[in-house]
Amino acid sequence: DYKNDKDDYEGVKKKLTNHFKPKFNTKVNVLHFRDLYQFPGEPFEEFVTRLKDKAKSCAFGESESNEIATQILHRCSSDSLKRKCLEKDILCSLEELIKLGKLEETVNLQLQEFKKFNEQTVLKTEVNQFFKNWFMPMITLMVCGLDVRFTVDTGSAVNIMDESTFKKLKMKQRLDMSNLKIYGYGQEQCIQVLGKFHTRIKSNGVYKSIEFVVTGGHF
Repeated sequence: DYKNDKDDYEGVKKKLTNHFKPKFNTKVNVLHFRDLYQFPGEPFEEFVTRLKDKAKSCAFGESESNEIATQILHRCSSDSLKRKCLEKDILCSLEELIKLGKLEETVNLQLQEFKKFNEQTVLKTEVNQFFKNWFMPMITLMVCGLDVRFTVDTGSAVNIMDESTFKKLKMKQRLDMSNLKIYGYGQEQCIQVLGKFHTRIKSNGVYKSIEFVVTGGHF
């Protein structure tokens, strides 16, 4: 009798354990599912895959797609994706949400590539300009009572003096208006032109009358 009672007890215990264990595991899995979020730098598609895998053990049934879509909206890292979905009157379907997420991620990656390309282009321009200036010959001219060092650029059509040097001239000059547009090497934005003036310069004991274009800043 004792053995039979023990067998009955073990049988009942096993049935109760089997009955409640799946429900308990399902609830735990749902809690774990709710804790899932998109890691920093994690591709959107990988985040969706993790949610789908975890959802299989949550017994969501027919509402599984909606649960995944809600979790994406709640825990994805993109604020703009959340905004797009919240602007709609109804919750986006899982398929639509995944499509929007992938598209946004692709666009962001392309923008990053464009930004990287532009930064490299600017750096290349600055480096090229540095070496161009480094290897150009220099000459000292007497201009309005001041010895001024100039870079000899045979490719330039005008004689340029920066504003800082112009203000140091001992014999002050009046600037005339100039509509000239000057561009630096590899630059699309023109340099600020303050005006122009004519004067005599002295180089190696020889005087010559030339025109200077004064630009803003210091070079």
